[in-house]
Amino acid sequence: MTLYFAYGSNLDRDHFRSWCEANGFAPDPARAIGPAWLPDHAFCFGKTSRTWGGGVADVRRSFGDSVPGALFDVSEEGLRALDHKEGVAAGIYRRVRRVCLRPDGSACEALTYVVCEEHAAAFIAPSDAYQQVVSKGLLAFGHKDHVPLTSRGASLFLPRAVFVYGTLMRGGRYAAHLPDADEVVAASVRGELVNTGPWPGMRVGDDDRAHEVHGELHRFRSRDALASRLHALDEIEDFIGYGKPGSLFRRSIMIARGEPAWIYIYLEEGGVPIPSGRFRAERSKP
Repeated sequence: MTLYFAYGSNLDRDHFRSWCEANGFAPDPARAIGPAWLPDHAFCFGKTSRTWGGGVADVRRSFGDSVPGALFDVSEEGLRALDHKEGVAAGIYRRVRRVCLRPDGSACEALTYVVCEEHAAAFIAPSDAYQQVVSKGLLAFGHKDHVPLTSRGASLFLPRAVFVYGTLMRGGRYAAHLPDADEVVAASVRGELVNTGPWPGMRVGDDDRAHEVHGELHRFRSRDALASRLHALDEIEDFIGYGKPGSLFRRSIMIARGEPAWIYIYLEEGGVPIPSGRFRAERSKP
């Protein structure tokens, strides 16, 4: 089996099953794993489809954006079906491997499809039928904040917030690096918080180690403002980039107060567990 990230009409399992049956492939060659995001990419309608009578989905690199979708385990039969459906042999879409983010803060590598440059356009309005199929798939995987998908052809700006849990919180040593949020509210996520000495680190928590990690949700109305903050935070947290070795933290996505938020996940071993999930309370102990 191969991990596959779907973001367009293939999110709708009824649609993909029907297409497979109509085109001579096994009716259910993919097993849904769950929701995921493609980080630092934007969703767009950048290719014409005569079948759908309008634009169809593509993804393009865009710092600070994310593409909602879902991960699937796909069989060899499923890969052949996807290649055929996406027109790989004809040079319409091509397979690529990308790092995807899961709701628990973890990451994995999966294949997905992007439109080949010679077939890509800035924006082609999608048909109502196509938008309905994609929206149905997104809702099935809990991505309600991404429907409708576009505004004048541009992808929605999500996540709109950063969750912080240590020295970047208000009053913390590095709070000056996160000065201009439009709103700051208390929030919590599920994970394992550890004390490394000068600062905390949050790791993806398994069933035995996970607890509530308490911090702040910094919300932004401006995509540019948030992107500027993320550039600074990536440097502070020593995040080199997706798929590149050597990062101290990874910029991930988790759900806080019911909305997706960027969060930095600690990648090193060690550290003293903080069962309370509150770094400031730990630092104040005698």
